[in-house]
Amino acid sequence: MGRGQKTCPDCGNTTGPRTYQCSNCQHKFTFKPAGLRTQIGKDIKDWRELENGEIIRVVQGTGPVWRSHDEELEEQSMGYAGLFRVVQVIDDGILAHSLKSSDAGRVMIYMGEEERSKVDPRLLKRPHKLRKATKKELLVHA
Repeated sequence: MGRGQKTCPDCGNTTGPRTYQCSNCQHKFTFKPAGLRTQIGKDIKDWRELENGEIIRVVQGTGPVWRSHDEELEEQSMGYAGLFRVVQVIDDGILAHSLKSSDAGRVMIYMGEEERSKVDPRLLKRPHKLRKATKKELLVHA
């Protein structure tokens, strides 16, 4: 079967991906409701307006990084990623609980200005990028 095609479960006829009814046996295909299709959440513009209990997605690869001695060679992400429930908004970040069952406890999602750490100059504190959770994600974690 070629890419962008689907097969009728009743007769095996190959059809296009957006076909609602098989032309051979009249089988009706089902589709996910539009509200539950996978979608990228909208970027959160002002994280300070988040409210306790809101579910947010932290984008992978954003947030603080650790740089090797030769800054051109390697940068390793030290930030969080995934779904979180907001507990409290503080001066330079967000206190939140991870919604992954393997993670436990409260985390501090850094949202302050980009700056080098005072403890070790190889640690660059960068704000995380946040998105609103999708409708599908909200249904799973309701």
